[in-house]
Amino acid sequence: MKVSVIIFTLFFCGVSAGWAQQTDDGFYESKTPVPPQAKYQILYFANINGNLENCGCGEPPLGGMDNLAYWVDTFRHKNFKTLVIAGGDILNTYPDTLLNTAVFGALKLIHPDVYAPGEQEILTGASFFQMLLKKSPFYPLTTNYILNTPRKRFKTHVTINSPPIYILSRFSDILFKKDDRNRGYDRRNALFEKYYQKLPEKAYAVLLYHGALQEFFKFIKKYPRFNLALLAHDQRLQVIKDGKTRIVLPGADGEYLIRIVLSGPSRHLKSWIQKIPVSVSPKANPVIGKLIRSYHKKAQNTNFH
Repeated sequence: MKVSVIIFTLFFCGVSAGWAQQTDDGFYESKTPVPPQAKYQILYFANINGNLENCGCGEPPLGGMDNLAYWVDTFRHKNFKTLVIAGGDILNTYPDTLLNTAVFGALKLIHPDVYAPGEQEILTGASFFQMLLKKSPFYPLTTNYILNTPRKRFKTHVTINSPPIYILSRFSDILFKKDDRNRGYDRRNALFEKYYQKLPEKAYAVLLYHGALQEFFKFIKKYPRFNLALLAHDQRLQVIKDGKTRIVLPGADGEYLIRIVLSGPSRHLKSWIQKIPVSVSPKANPVIGKLIRSYHKKAQNTNFH
């Protein structure tokens, strides 16, 4: 408990001028104050891999979606305009419909503003994932493919006016499979080309890229106009700068929430990027805690029968 209180205090101590030293992985330290003239923050997570709860194992420990929800809610209520983004691979690749339904239920309660599914969602099968989407508020961001859902529940791009932010997604060509149409997905790279060409000159351009880092490096040479790239699928935890693009790899298994604060003039926004250890949470979201307990009861009954 003492450790939690200390770290919580470090996160929320006041604002001061100046930018602190980055750690070796490219993130600013948890104790670093928010930069001056902060205008907007993006909260990002991906690669949950079906890890619904903190099992108390691993190093660092798995985060737990109840703890993740606590941090998201806490930062949402700071004096910032906030955009919450969920990248892909939230679900487990195993055909565990009970677990994946619970994980997706927790995602609905966290309620990200933008959600870009990954191939682990595809692997659950078209009918199952479409059923989850139908019962959710999400319109997934799928700039270079189409979700073949009954109500065409997808977005091709996201725009924010103040500050001007323009968001696209890209699912790596290597991860597409020949039978993805049977799984409810249809590749449309021409859509990405169309919206990339429409990228406003004065906007802060964000890309949600689902794929390996090596493939991304090839991709960004062809599409260099992005200021920020949020990766999923690749499970490293790191911030890298490549030309004008700051690349964020969010880690795996819900261990960290990535906090990106944008500051400065609208035409020259700077990004300040922090990793929040999810398991070090003073509290957990009680509604998701109840969902986790309900999942365990259902799992026990299923195993019993």
